[in-house]
Amino acid sequence: MLNTRKMVKKLMLVMIFLIVIPMICATPTYKQNTVLDLKVPCINNGTSCSSSALCNTTIINPEGNLIVNNQEMSRNLSTFNYTLTPTQTFILGQYEFLVTCTDGTDSAASDLTFKITPSGFMENSFFLIVIVILSAGVIILGFRLADPPLVVLGSFGLYFLGIYILFNGILGVKDLITTWAIGLIVLGVAMYISIKSAWELINN
Repeated sequence: MLNTRKMVKKLMLVMIFLIVIPMICATPTYKQNTVLDLKVPCINNGTSCSSSALCNTTIINPEGNLIVNNQEMSRNLSTFNYTLTPTQTFILGQYEFLVTCTDGTDSAASDLTFKITPSGFMENSFFLIVIVILSAGVIILGFRLADPPLVVLGSFGLYFLGIYILFNGILGVKDLITTWAIGLIVLGVAMYISIKSAWELINN
C-alpha cells in the first residue's frame, strides 16, 4: 500500500510539471468565432508614449491572407487595441500580428503572433498525451495490484478525455465526424473498463 501511494504521488507530480510548463511558455491563444481584442502597450524610452503617439496594425491569418491592412489602433491610456470580429477569427491556427507605432520622431515595430483554437486554450495535443499516459498508468497499476477501485479511478481520466474531445476537439480540429467519433470511442473504452472493474469488485 505504501508503494502504491508513492507511485500515485509521483504520477501527480509528473502531471503538474508536464501541464504547467507548457502553459507558462505558450503563445497567446483565443477562442474561434469570437470578438477578439488585441492589446499592446506603447512604451517609449521606459515610459508611456505621448498623447500624440499612433499605432497601426497588419494581421495575416494562417492561410496567408491579409485580414487587416495597416489599420489604426484605438487607444486607452498607454495601451493600444484592435478588435477582430468573429468572421475574422474563424480560421484555426497561428496568426501574424504586426504593430508599428510612431511617437514624434521615434518609431518602432513589433512582429507578434497569436493562435486561434476551438476552445480558446493552447494547442491540446501535449495535454491530451499527458492525460492518456497518466490514465493508462493508473489503470495498468490497478490491474497489476488487483485493485479495482484504482482501475476505476484511472478510467475517470479517460472519461474526462472523451468529454474534453467532444467539446473542444483535438489537434486544432473540431467537427461532428472525426473528433466526435474519437471522443465517443474514448468514452466507450472508459465505460467498459470502469463498469467491468466495478462489477468484479461487487462480485468479490
